Amino acid sequence: MLRTTIIKSTPIFYTQSCSYSVLQQVKGGLSWANIKIGKAAAKDIEIAERAAQATVHSAETAGNVAKTAASTLNKTTGKVLAGGIEVAEEAVHEIQHAEEVLNKGGGKVLAEGIDLAQTWKHHHDAVARVRQNKKGYTTLQEKGAKVETEQNRPDDGL
Repeated sequence: MLRTTIIKSTPIFYTQSCSYSVLQQVKGGLSWANIKIGKAAAKDIEIAERAAQATVHSAETAGNVAKTAASTLNKTTGKVLAGGIEVAEEAVHEIQHAEEVLNKGGGKVLAEGIDLAQTWKHHHDAVARVRQNKKGYTTLQEKGAKVETEQNRPDDGL
């Protein structure tokens, strides 16, 4: 920071026995002009220093505002991303749960289908065996009545 000081000078009066010359009038006028210009320059320098300080303060304030805005934006972005990750994790969890439910339900359906197929096969095998046993007879009672004679068994007395 520049600092200037102005020293008030008191005009020096010389007393001479001769008359006031043109040269002295010019020197006095220049001295007076120099003082006025110095005062005006000092005021301008003070104003410039204040403006520079205000500009530095404004720049610092703007920098702080920018930092705060960036920090807020960063936090907000982080929260949004964290929320998105949580939603994705929840969706994955729900998909895994649905997969387990479908797997269990599908397993039950397959097990019931297998049981049904086995039952149908046993039923079909039983019907096929009965048909095989019935060949050549009109009913199974007729076959049962002729077993003793066909197999040469003795009569049991019943």
